[in-house]
Amino acid sequence: MKVQILCTLGPSSLRADVIRGLDKRGVDLFRVNLSHTPLEAVAPIVELVRECSATPICLDTEGAQVRCGVMAPDVTLPAGGTVRLTAGERVGTAEELVLTPTATLGVLAPGSRLSVDFHGALLRVTDVSPDGATAEVVEGGRVMSNKAVTVDPAPALPPLTDKDVQAIAVARSLGVRHYALSFASRAEDVALIRDLAGPAATVISKIESRAGVKAMDGIISASDAVLIDRGDLSREVPLEHVPFYQKVVVRQ
Repeated sequence: MKVQILCTLGPSSLRADVIRGLDKRGVDLFRVNLSHTPLEAVAPIVELVRECSATPICLDTEGAQVRCGVMAPDVTLPAGGTVRLTAGERVGTAEELVLTPTATLGVLAPGSRLSVDFHGALLRVTDVSPDGATAEVVEGGRVMSNKAVTVDPAPALPPLTDKDVQAIAVARSLGVRHYALSFASRAEDVALIRDLAGPAATVISKIESRAGVKAMDGIISASDAVLIDRGDLSREVPLEHVPFYQKVVVRQ
């Protein structure tokens, strides 16, 4: 069995000494997560890694995922309360939760359910308006900045965000050849990122949603590799089904 290690670089590891140490330990690929990396930081990170290591860099897209925006410190939504769901650049509070992408608000309807992060709050939409929606807090919980939000019924979202497209252009101009497609939903999504990243790119498709599971055959055929994100997948399928889907993907 061939084991390869994909290592994510984050705030505590984006240091020359840490990168050199990881390189010596045999990391095969350094991952930069766009969900937690501002666009303007992409080029400096690529340059820093290359100063310290010859290990390839993988740019991991935000993909078709709903997230909450920047939150004020220590925000807790109390059960039984209400919260306004909006879009924009404002800081979220216990009274107002900002969602991205903005298109998410257009598909919310009374009865839509939103789960924030793994141990955050559970919300149910009670009313919608042209500029947002109002939701009841069914289960209270802490809400932190930039956390994933699962919406049921799931909205149809573009496979790449505007930030993804710009970041891929920056990375390609710097010679980055490895890209991960988050929340791959169909083979056409893989074709899109391959077109943007260039013919020499290696595309790793991440199967982490019900849509990805249903379209796994086409996604696998169109990809150079697949990654099964068991954590995010467990948001959309029963936890006990995750090992089964993992085995099916590996077998395919």
